[in-house]
Amino acid sequence: MTSIYWSWLMKIARLGAWVLKFNAALVGVIGVLLYSFQGKMIYPSSMPQGSREKVPKPSDFEMKDWQEIELVAPDQVVTKAFVILAARRSEKSLSGKALEDWRRRRPTILMLHANAGNVVSGTSLRACETAHPTFLSFDRPRNDINFKQTFLNLSDNQSLGSQGHRLPIAKVLVERYECNVVAISYRGYGHSSGTPSEKGILLDSQTAFDYIKSHPIFDSSPIFLYGQSLGGAVAIGLAANNVNKGKIAGVILENTFANLRKLIPVVMPIIGPLSFLCHQTWYSDQRMAQISDGPDSPAFLFLSGTKDDLIPTSHFRILYDLCPSKQKSWKAFKDGNHNDTCLQKDYFPTMGSWIEEIHPSAKHG
Repeated sequence: MTSIYWSWLMKIARLGAWVLKFNAALVGVIGVLLYSFQGKMIYPSSMPQGSREKVPKPSDFEMKDWQEIELVAPDQVVTKAFVILAARRSEKSLSGKALEDWRRRRPTILMLHANAGNVVSGTSLRACETAHPTFLSFDRPRNDINFKQTFLNLSDNQSLGSQGHRLPIAKVLVERYECNVVAISYRGYGHSSGTPSEKGILLDSQTAFDYIKSHPIFDSSPIFLYGQSLGGAVAIGLAANNVNKGKIAGVILENTFANLRKLIPVVMPIIGPLSFLCHQTWYSDQRMAQISDGPDSPAFLFLSGTKDDLIPTSHFRILYDLCPSKQKSWKAFKDGNHNDTCLQKDYFPTMGSWIEEIHPSAKHG
């Protein structure tokens, strides 16, 4: 009995060792794949198919004073950006130098997009419209534009991984809130060259920011950074890298994360133990702590969709709690999820009122 019992124990032990070796090998393979291909997972710039070929232009959304420019980063990667000048809502028209001077006083917003766009289906857009029939209706004095239909048209567009996908948002900022907008496509997105990476995207955003500072109209304009999801991490990194320079009036963040290594166990628990392999870390929590609370510190607005199904609100709240700015605000949208927070009824009015509060010259005029 003893020898039979011992024989069975040995068989079980050998089986257990084989299982452990197999699992270790499997974990190793998964680890190698995660380390090697995480760039494609984090930056799916070609999804959906056609995103890098078909990029809408501002004229597709009836915007007028704009141009597409090329920006060359220090590592010689060329990125594309749309520069869109503020449009007046006032009945009193301006032209020439008077219009240029007026635009100098308007806010300039650097739009920093998410990793693959806010992919909102037509169904969810229509559901949001049904719940809030006036969520994109504005009291324009004349020549009203159907912003709802603009967003609905966007849902059928194939370019979700570039600045082209954000043009309806830019349209609201340019025409309803009279802001200048610079919308950049990171390297590897849209028609920009290169391959996306944390280091590279931060270079791209800095290059765009430097362009704004040297622009003949934008150089005296209050500058705001606006980042959604991954774009929020880019905005925080850009603010941290330009701390105490007094050039950034405010930072607007929507549904972003504390850092990717903390996020992985939440969104993909099965590979949580391998989060240490993530080299695209985006340590926004650490970078937020680098931003001083001095007189040149930018103000911060946190726009949170409390039904976010990708990034937990608690993750976003970490950044709010760490933010040292004396001027920080938190706005929650109870029906907003990760992809449709910008479609909630009070989203744009909240942003517009906050910009005016931070910089009174931003009031319409």
